[in-house]
Amino acid sequence: MRFLALVSILLVGCAQPTDPAEALMNKIEAGIVMPSEARTLDQYARYYAYERDGSIRVVFTLPLPEASPDAQCEELGKGVVPCEERDLSYPSLKAGERIWLKSSDDLPAISDGGCSVIEFPIPASVVKERDRKWRVKARCNGR
Repeated sequence: MRFLALVSILLVGCAQPTDPAEALMNKIEAGIVMPSEARTLDQYARYYAYERDGSIRVVFTLPLPEASPDAQCEELGKGVVPCEERDLSYPSLKAGERIWLKSSDDLPAISDGGCSVIEFPIPASVVKERDRKWRVKARCNGR
């Protein structure tokens, strides 16, 4: 009886995700080649969204350390006054968390950041090839 229960648990654990977004994130992450100077995938907050042309835009960010709003304001503003709390269009995720957003307009928009930000597209032509393995070579932002 215990053997059957164990087999059932293992089979459920190997089942494919039923959520299409979850399956796509798994596929992308299985095929990604991270830059050598980047951290491990689980250290990034990972954001995904479709572009209007059917491509996918992916943004990985190293989360900011948790601090009080005043401390974050001081760090971001480096002492510049006044410092206003920013209203982000995307949810602030912790390391290892990921989300599929409704629109690419809601993705984090960071123009540099080195390896603290990794951003890359998956062309629409590749997205259409769901049955093939994907190999995605990511680069650190601004490089």
